[in-house]
Amino acid sequence: MSSGLITITGRTNVGKSSLFNVLTGTDNAIVSRTDGYTLDYQEGVCFSGSMTTTLFDTAGLFHEDNFNNKVKNDVFSIIKSSDLVLFVVDASDGLVPLDKVILKEIRKLNSNIVLIINKVDKSKSLENITDFEELGVSKKISISAKAKTNINEVKNEIKNYAIAIKDFTKDLDILIIGKPNVGKSTLTNSLLGQNRQMIKNEPGTTKDCIKIPVKKYGINFNVIDSPGIKRKAKTKVADEKITYLKVLKNLQFCNAVIMIIDAEKGITDQDLVILNKISEIGRPCIIAVNKCDLLKNQDIKNLKNNILLRLNFLSYIPFCLISAKKKKNIKSLITLLYKIHKKSNKEFTTSALNKVLEFAISNHQPPALKGKKIKIKYIHQGGKSPIRIIAHGNYLNKISKNYKKYLERVFREKLKIEGAPIFFDLKN
Repeated sequence: MSSGLITITGRTNVGKSSLFNVLTGTDNAIVSRTDGYTLDYQEGVCFSGSMTTTLFDTAGLFHEDNFNNKVKNDVFSIIKSSDLVLFVVDASDGLVPLDKVILKEIRKLNSNIVLIINKVDKSKSLENITDFEELGVSKKISISAKAKTNINEVKNEIKNYAIAIKDFTKDLDILIIGKPNVGKSTLTNSLLGQNRQMIKNEPGTTKDCIKIPVKKYGINFNVIDSPGIKRKAKTKVADEKITYLKVLKNLQFCNAVIMIIDAEKGITDQDLVILNKISEIGRPCIIAVNKCDLLKNQDIKNLKNNILLRLNFLSYIPFCLISAKKKKNIKSLITLLYKIHKKSNKEFTTSALNKVLEFAISNHQPPALKGKKIKIKYIHQGGKSPIRIIAHGNYLNKISKNYKKYLERVFREKLKIEGAPIFFDLKN
C-alpha cells in the first residue's frame, strides 16, 4: 500500500525547492542561488483532485567535502521510506560527475526513481538533455520549475503513488499525537480500561504506532497510540526520523486526531508546528490538555488564556481539559471528537452554501485589485473530510489570503463547523 510519501532530491542548486513550491502551491521552501541553502528538509502537501501526497524537499547532497553526516542520514532515511524519488538534475549544467555519485547512492535505497531534468528554459539547455541518457533512468521528465513548464506531467506521475481522500464515514481511526511524555499511552490505557501500553516517566517508551480497537461511550473506533514527535533540531538519529515518517503516514490515513499537550508546560512552539501539520493535511482535531489535575484553579485560568492566545491562527480547533491518569473528562473528549468527525463528513446543499456566500459578500465585498473587480459567482462542495468548497468567478486567483480567511470564518460560523479545516479551491 502506498504511503503517499514523495522525496525530491539531487545535488545542490538544481531547483529542488522551486519544484517543491510549485507542486505544493506554496513558497515554504526558500529558493536561493547559494549552494547548500536547504540544510535539512521541508515537507508539504500536494493535493490533486481527490488524491493527496506528502512531499519532502531535501538538502542538496554532497555539496562540500565535509558534508554533514546527520543531514546525509536524514535525507537517506527519507529516501528509503518514500514511495517515489524525484531525482532533479540541471539541464543548463548538463550531466556532471556528482549526479552519477548521488544516483548510485539513491539506487541502494530506493529503485523507484523519476529523473527530473530542470531548467530546460535556459539557453543551450536542450543541447544537454541527451547527456542524461547515460544515467540509465527509464522515466524522465524535462521541466522548468521556474516557468512551470511540464509540471502537470510531474503531477500525473505523483498521482500513481497518492493516497485517495476516501469516504471516512464508516470507520473512525483516532490518532493520538504529541510530544514525548505528554501522556499519549496513558490516555490509550484509559480508553482501553487496561494497562496495555507500557508507560515510563521517560520519553520515547512507545517506539511504533499501535492501532487498537475500542468500543466505548456507544462508539466503535480504533485508537492509534504514536511515538512522541521531537523537534527537528533534536531528531539526531535515523531511527527517530523513520519514526516521524511512520507518525506522518498514520496522520495521512487516520480520520481524526487527538493532539495532547502538557498542562504544566502549556502550548509550545513545537505543539503549534504539529497542529499546523494536522491542519495542512486536513484532519479533524481536538486538543487534549493533559495533567490538569496537577494545576490549581488560577493556573487553569491562565492556561486557558494562554491557549486561546497562541491558537490565534488555528482558533477553530477546540480544546478539552483532561487527566488521562485519573480518567477525567475522557468521555467528553471522545464524544466531542466524534461530533467533529461527523460534521467534517457532512454534505451541504449547493443552495445552502450559496446563501452563506451571499451573506459573506453582502457584509464584505472582495477588495478590487488594480481596478479589476473580483467576483465570486457561485460555489459548491467539492469534498468532505476535509471539507472542500469550490468557488467559481472572475479573477479569483487575485483574492487575498485575508479574504479567504474571512470566508472561512463566515462559513465555519454559519455551518457550525468546529475542529475541522475548510479548504477553498478558487477557479477562474
